[in-house]
Amino acid sequence: MKYLRYGILCAFVMLSAVISLRAVEAAQDPDQTVYVTKTGTKYHRDGCTSLSRSKIPMKLSEAAGKYGACSVCKPPVPRQTVSPPPRPPQPKDAADPTVYVTKTGSKYHKAGCRSLSKSAIPMKLSEAIQRYGACSICRPPVPKSMSLALTPNKIIWENAA
Repeated sequence: MKYLRYGILCAFVMLSAVISLRAVEAAQDPDQTVYVTKTGTKYHRDGCTSLSRSKIPMKLSEAAGKYGACSVCKPPVPRQTVSPPPRPPQPKDAADPTVYVTKTGSKYHKAGCRSLSKSAIPMKLSEAIQRYGACSICRPPVPKSMSLALTPNKIIWENAA
């Protein structure tokens, strides 16, 4: 009895693998024939119980563009190539963002930094790095042409060139 169960289990696993392989192969063929009905919104495999007498043959690639896949017979779905989303256009000042300084401070900050007091003065990054150091709390942007060296009590700008 133990061997019979093992044999049935092995046969089931092998059959599942064959069915899965055929489904993958079928999904790669956009010219495969699937079926739709006159009034339906889904496409089907041949022999699906959801098909009525108005069985209209159609290529998979065409059907997938107009109809959804049937949840009963689970027809193949064509492979879609995934392209990365388009990058949003960079604002003109992306290379030189706005940072903030205070009247009495010696650091520049990102908007919303807890170190900013009531006197948050907007300034371009290119101007700020000439007179101020970067805040170690909010870590404002660093120019690409410069690297940031952190020492225990001081932030030092070095040319990366």
